[in-house]
Amino acid sequence: EIIGQHFSVFYPAEALAKGWPEYELEVAAMAGRFEDEGWRVRKDGTRFWANVLITAVFDETRKLRGFAKVTRDITERKNAEELRITLVEQREARLQAEEERRRVEASFIAAQEANRAKDEFLMTLSHELRTPMTAILGWARLLPVLDPGDEMFKDAVASIGRSAKLQAQLIDEVLDVSRIMSGKLRLSLE
Repeated sequence: EIIGQHFSVFYPAEALAKGWPEYELEVAAMAGRFEDEGWRVRKDGTRFWANVLITAVFDETRKLRGFAKVTRDITERKNAEELRITLVEQREARLQAEEERRRVEASFIAAQEANRAKDEFLMTLSHELRTPMTAILGWARLLPVLDPGDEMFKDAVASIGRSAKLQAQLIDEVLDVSRIMSGKLRLSLE
């Protein structure tokens, strides 16, 4: 059925538009052979993936006499290779999704631990700040009823001063931690 027809009838329209069959013959004529894989067309119009080998046929004077062409239908091999690639890609996607799930879980656990540590820190901080404040408030309530010349009055004023100084120091330390966490505190080691 193909005798007398040009071999380009096996090529899809897009390959014909690009001049692919002519290119194959040019390469085969220059190099002696041309091998390619691509879509070809059966006589019923269906497509198949083909391995094509075109060999230039020369006479004894090296004059080009024509071409020998072998076309193998390798659609099943191509489909199997594409299936293998798809399965590998799906496997990689599953592995990446699993790794991402692990990272999310680890991040969630780290966030829970950080939140728990923050809660413990705030509880400890409030306790530490309350201790000097309790002394300040207790002595401040007593001051109005004490005689300024009384020794207890002097102890009350001294205790209020120490407690206020301790509370100011605690607040400064909390502010230092805040500056360290926000990157606003720089240490210059010497």
